[in-house]
Amino acid sequence: MPKYKLLSDWESAQEEGEHLESLFDSFSADNHEEAERMVDAKAKELMYGGPYWTLVEDEGEDKPIADARDKHLIMQKGIVR
Repeated sequence: MPKYKLLSDWESAQEEGEHLESLFDSFSADNHEEAERMVDAKAKELMYGGPYWTLVEDEGEDKPIADARDKHLIMQKGIVR
């Protein structure tokens, strides 16, 4: 049976959150629900929201898999979805 590893990419989630915070630093809405809808619509428009993980086959100790914090390596290998 094959073995798998989970790789997480928390950096992308943080970058997206910081970008949304910069866009919605201070804004007006009629109520809390409308404010949530506005932010949610922008997040969907920007296609934010992950997933921030991927599964790869565990190749054992002979071939180490790039650490999820090494985003540039992960992107080069096409691992992040």
